Amino acid sequence: MNVHSLPVEELSNNATARCAFCRKALPVVNGQLQPWRAPSGLFFCNEFCADDADEANFQQHLGRA
Repeated sequence: MNVHSLPVEELSNNATARCAFCRKALPVVNGQLQPWRAPSGLFFCNEFCADDADEANFQQHLGRA
């Protein structure tokens, strides 16, 4: 499902419209979904969550998690 096609009213009830790291609702500006998209294709609420997710994946890969 493409999160960009969701009506704003459904965003708070749809798990696909949540940050992949912190699970907060993705930001909506002027009725348009405005997520931060990482190179992996995942959507985040901001660049800090995207960076934190990358760091968590890296640490898990190293076995430090």
